[in-house]
Amino acid sequence: MAVHTSAASSSIGEPGAEPMFREGLLDQAATVGGPGRPPLALLVGEPGAGGSAVLTAAGRRLEADGCRVLRLTASKQDKRTPYGALYRLLSEVDRAAPPDQERAALLGLVAKLSRGAGSDSLRVAVEQVALSIRNVVRHLLPVVVLVDEAQWLDHGTAAVLEPLARRMAGARFSVLLAARADPDAAPLEPLWNRLSAQGLLRALPIRPFSRTESGQFIARSIGAKPNVHLIDELYDIARGRPAMLLAAIDAYRRADALVVVDQHAYLLRKLGPELPVDGALLAQVREAGDAAWSVAKAMSLLAPLGPHAVDVLAAALGLAEREVREALEALVQQRLLAPDGAGWRFRVPLLATALQRALGPYEHRKLAAAAVTAIWAGAAQVADPAYLPDRMADAGTLVDGRRAGEELMAHAGNRLLDPNVDASRWLRAVVERVDDPVLRIEALRRHVIACLVRNDLPEVLRSSRLLVRHHAGELSPQILPGTVLAYLMVLAAIGEHDELRRIAQGEQAVPGGAAQRIVARAFATGWLGDWLGGERLLDEHSTELAAAEPVLGQQVDIYRTGSAVMQGDVAELRRFGTALAEVPRGAEPHSQWVEAIRHHVDLLLALGEAREARQVMERGGLTEDRLVLPDRFLLHHARGEWTSAMDIARRCMSSPVHGVRPFAWATMHALAAQVHIDSGMLSRARRLVEMGKDGPFGYLFDFTESLASHVLGELHQSHEHLRTAIVRADEAGFTFGTDVVLAELAHRAHTSGSFDEAAGALHRLAEVAARLGTGRAELALLLTRARLESDESAAAAAVDLARERGEPYEMAVTFSKLAAGGHRPAELLPEAYRLAGGLDALLLRARLRHVMRQNGVPVPDRAATTSENERLLAVLVAEGLSNRQLATVFATTEKSVEGRLTRMFARIGYRSRVELAAAMLTGDFG
Repeated sequence: MAVHTSAASSSIGEPGAEPMFREGLLDQAATVGGPGRPPLALLVGEPGAGGSAVLTAAGRRLEADGCRVLRLTASKQDKRTPYGALYRLLSEVDRAAPPDQERAALLGLVAKLSRGAGSDSLRVAVEQVALSIRNVVRHLLPVVVLVDEAQWLDHGTAAVLEPLARRMAGARFSVLLAARADPDAAPLEPLWNRLSAQGLLRALPIRPFSRTESGQFIARSIGAKPNVHLIDELYDIARGRPAMLLAAIDAYRRADALVVVDQHAYLLRKLGPELPVDGALLAQVREAGDAAWSVAKAMSLLAPLGPHAVDVLAAALGLAEREVREALEALVQQRLLAPDGAGWRFRVPLLATALQRALGPYEHRKLAAAAVTAIWAGAAQVADPAYLPDRMADAGTLVDGRRAGEELMAHAGNRLLDPNVDASRWLRAVVERVDDPVLRIEALRRHVIACLVRNDLPEVLRSSRLLVRHHAGELSPQILPGTVLAYLMVLAAIGEHDELRRIAQGEQAVPGGAAQRIVARAFATGWLGDWLGGERLLDEHSTELAAAEPVLGQQVDIYRTGSAVMQGDVAELRRFGTALAEVPRGAEPHSQWVEAIRHHVDLLLALGEAREARQVMERGGLTEDRLVLPDRFLLHHARGEWTSAMDIARRCMSSPVHGVRPFAWATMHALAAQVHIDSGMLSRARRLVEMGKDGPFGYLFDFTESLASHVLGELHQSHEHLRTAIVRADEAGFTFGTDVVLAELAHRAHTSGSFDEAAGALHRLAEVAARLGTGRAELALLLTRARLESDESAAAAAVDLARERGEPYEMAVTFSKLAAGGHRPAELLPEAYRLAGGLDALLLRARLRHVMRQNGVPVPDRAATTSENERLLAVLVAEGLSNRQLATVFATTEKSVEGRLTRMFARIGYRSRVELAAAMLTGDFG
């Protein structure tokens, strides 16, 4: 489900999609001259603002409207070649369109002009050229000339524009120019001002996108809805300039740090200097000259030093202070740098990243060392606390290794869990450059943690493998088990199954004693999919494990409780929780204590006991942000916070590291798919099902698939999916999660007349509920008895239990099912409808409206209902449902669906299902 977007992907989402510009800009640009319209238009913007893209899009639109479009891209060479640009443009005019002799005469006249003439004869010749151009293009109208990089036009070519504009005023003729706002455009500014004053030219400024507009642009470019953190990062480094945004997207794609999950885009991690930015961005810097180029590269590292950068830079490059300041002024004039107090900053931070990558290795280390030396000596100060450790990591052996190592460790310790700071590179520098073995081992341990925070699994594996294979003897008995477990976890997360299999089979030993090796083999066996096999291994070696270190004993307890819950036995979990509650705070290492509480909470949430999980967290002082992402999803889902829950789920799915916690991982996927079903996103739900069904609890996804099939009227298939779920659970020896499957199977069997099957499922559900003793299982049993046996006392108890548990979605579903069976519909249906509205569960609300009408219960707010039905229809159309399927969902006829679709498309302005789907994907509709 997580798609690492390809660098080769289209830069504007779907092939052929029109780029996004500020509102109305393209409409203004893509116009041809005529009565009352100036024949000239000038697009002006900062480098990377998107002038070229506007020209391209305008040309495409004008050609589609039947205009003849001539294109010219000026270059620096044109500035030195009088009339060269004009000659090249006219050479492109279709030979067959104007009379050949007129075209030949015009080219000859331009060639003659380029050889020079006196001022008086020059004015006459320019007028004659303008007249000749008019005579040539009158055979081609309507005509639009597109001129890119217009700041490079020579004075001769530009001078022709004024008489040409006067002669073509009112005709179906336009010249659209795009120019950068930089010093190279200054010589032509008097001409543009004069033409504007005469009403012959329209100025069309291209301003950078706002943060919101950047988000819309990113969505179109990626073809998915960007997460807010992705928008913030790209906007901050690109400053809203379209070309820079595209370069940043491309760089994150090539770094495999941008992923698309469930049609939403996320950053796996923020990247700094290691972001692989295309060097093509630096063309304008190179144009500024050799001195400016060298100073710009150096400033990419030294700009944060403020006014002290001049002295450091001059000494490092061997330049005089005057030369440095002249180069800095040139960069300011080129609008690459901007004054910032007494120092300077890059207008576009992405440009600084590209310049850092342009530094040679030694050049980079030398500049970094100069910055470190200046700060250590007190000759420079910086406000950014990450600047000094970044430069120490860059400088390598050019600075005092001992001091740098100690300071890097201190800085990393302060920012270890901050995902916005790359403490991992500081720690990697310590590992690679410090001789002290104690410091090096501690750096490796911290490096594992920092890389986990940043989702950098290959680096986690690299450092944990170093620790396990080469430094295990130097790790304490309290530290080694956690290190080995982290190593195994990453092997499982990134799919290194061969090595995991060798460890599981005892062919590849792990460090530590016999107990350590047994525990490692058990976890490796479980992560290979044989959880019960791992439990048998622990049972076979219970004698060796009895005398194990406490931390190993806790790992055994964690494994056993999980395995027991898989089999429907919560007694081990209850004992684990009781023992944990009796341990005084501080009696165990903090990390060990936290991991034990997190495991307890993880299993409770997977069993549907969110209220008890919160109580455990409160007693243990564990805040929600310390939980793994799948468990945070389950808490948000239980509270009815679907939007935030789904955002957490997608972020979690973007990284395989969370898959090593099978309970929360599978439960999260199954519930996320149900969220999609009840919101009308059936195709997306089925993609989540495909993603999750190969895990250890694949039968849970047969259950979810049955819900999707039922919505679409595929009743037989839905029933078969439920039967398959129970068979697969039995084959695996698992009971976990079968309470909800058996409840649904009993009802479906009863509805279809398979009463023996229904009774069998109900009997088995009663046994499961008795073994689990959880509120969710008890609620499933009460609800099923109420539906199958018309048991009013069970129905009333189900209502009370659902309200006591206080989970909005669970209450909405329970109340709707009871009411559909005739239990207190006038009371329960409006409450279920309100709860579903708070979830924005469009499809669940639509089905509730149908049940309400059947039971004579008024549906509130007719206008809101109409709007909601249209939203649901748009969602289902975007999901690819056929008219027949739409009719099934809305419980109406295909003819009625056709009418609804016609009215909807007429109102929203989209011409096809494909256009609507694309608009919903990027957030332009809905």
